[in-house]
Amino acid sequence: MQIKDNISFVGKPFPLEEAEDHFRKLKETGENSFKLAVHWEAIEHEGPGIYDEAYLAYLRKILITAEKEGISVYIEPHHYDAAAMCSLFFAEKSYAPDLQIESENIQDWLQSHYIAAFKHAQRRLKNCKAISGWGNIS
Repeated sequence: MQIKDNISFVGKPFPLEEAEDHFRKLKETGENSFKLAVHWEAIEHEGPGIYDEAYLAYLRKILITAEKEGISVYIEPHHYDAAAMCSLFFAEKSYAPDLQIESENIQDWLQSHYIAAFKHAQRRLKNCKAISGWGNIS
C-alpha cells in the first residue's frame, strides 16, 4: 500500500545551509532552545514501514548544528493533520468500529504505525545531544 511518492520533507523547517544562521539569530534573542514539530508523514510518507532515511539524516544534521550552536531541541511528534485521519486515529472505534486495514481495526493500525515510526526516528536520532526531550508540550 503506497500512500504518497516523490515527497520529501528534507529542508523543512529550513534548508540545512541556513541552520547556523537561524540558531545564531535565536541565541541573539536570548533563547537557547526551541520546539521542533516532526510530522509522522515526514517519516513514513511512502507507505507503512517505509521510513524516509534522507529526512532522518537531515534532522540529525540539524540537531548536530544545534548542538554546535548551544541550542537544545525539544522534538514534538505530530500525526497526519487531516481531520478525517485525526478522527480515525483517536476515535475510530466509536465512530466506525468495523473499518479495518490489513484485518486490523484502523485506529489500532494507525496508532501502532505512528508509534513504530517515531520509535524508528528515536533510534536514528538517539545520540544527538541537542535533544532535550520528546513529546507534546503544546
